[in-house]
Amino acid sequence: MLKRCMQLTMLGLAVAALTPMARAQSETPLLIPFNTSLAHSDSHWILWMPTHPTYEAVEARSTPDPRSLNGATVQVFFTERAGGKNQVHYFNSEAGARAFRGGGGLYREMTYAVVGAKGSPQGVDITFRDKNDRPVELSMTFGEGQPVSDLHAGLANQMGHNRDALFLLFYREKAASALKNRLVIGGEDFSMTAERATSAEQLSRTGYRSNVFIFTFPFGKSQYSSKDGVVSNSWQRTFKAIDAPGGKMYRGDVADGTRIEIMTTPTGDITEYRHVNGAHVGRIAFQPALPSLTSAREGQRIPYAASFDNFGVVVRGTALIQRSEGQIVINWQHESPDWTQGYHFQSIVQITAAGYDLEVRKSRDASRN
Repeated sequence: MLKRCMQLTMLGLAVAALTPMARAQSETPLLIPFNTSLAHSDSHWILWMPTHPTYEAVEARSTPDPRSLNGATVQVFFTERAGGKNQVHYFNSEAGARAFRGGGGLYREMTYAVVGAKGSPQGVDITFRDKNDRPVELSMTFGEGQPVSDLHAGLANQMGHNRDALFLLFYREKAASALKNRLVIGGEDFSMTAERATSAEQLSRTGYRSNVFIFTFPFGKSQYSSKDGVVSNSWQRTFKAIDAPGGKMYRGDVADGTRIEIMTTPTGDITEYRHVNGAHVGRIAFQPALPSLTSAREGQRIPYAASFDNFGVVVRGTALIQRSEGQIVINWQHESPDWTQGYHFQSIVQITAAGYDLEVRKSRDASRN
């Protein structure tokens, strides 16, 4: 009996002496390196504002939604010209304004109408009142039979937008230049004209975009814990394991109605990270797999590729792993296209007894690229 008690006591002391890393290894070793969001819109419009004192552009995006009074979910946002290019976002639904994680989401009643056949550029007419209660009128028109093309489509350069807050992949399948546009705010006309444009390109960029993806990697902190094969974080995201070919899929439903699917090997290394919005997906594929909490090693270099639906790779890079006692750092070193090299960021993982703390932040070299 005494021998049995001593064995139990020694076992208890051994468990209590486990390091945070050892305790983390006893649970799910999955290392989720970022918190993403994915927005998709069927139609997107942009109008440059060279004569406005504060904003450089206004954009609107919409997707059909039978639950909406307008028949679509609509978002209109203005981007400041200076500094970090902060934005003000307006939504035609209270739920959309609440779900907007970037802050500054404002609900407004809107009138909204589109004109044009599917597959052609859509004309638009939107009215609402801005944060200063001034009436806003935004409209664009296109020619009958006017085609969409690859000009001004594809992956957009982030151009410094919110560079201290997130990494942004903004992809457009097709585009068309507006024949006419109108923007009036509080009775003052800020429409784009050939006389006001700073370049012919700026004038041609005012127009329509189709099948648009906005895949964001926000910077910030979160805490992860795991229990009984379920991984949860402080952003209210919970990932449950499902058996899948070659390993497991961890699925997490997001408050905005999207979901995240993480494909892993049997040992918890990530082969593909997917953010799904309805029938559309933004993905990051790793080859070889991105290591887990237990398999990450100093000096590992993991190539990654980002893509949308079936449009092919839009960004390539290498994740460089640094490992020290109780900490893992993943350096996201984008390589192509060239502009992404100015937007490197890090995922800093601090192992805890419950799981790990994650901080995603801009790399120190980002501002120099």
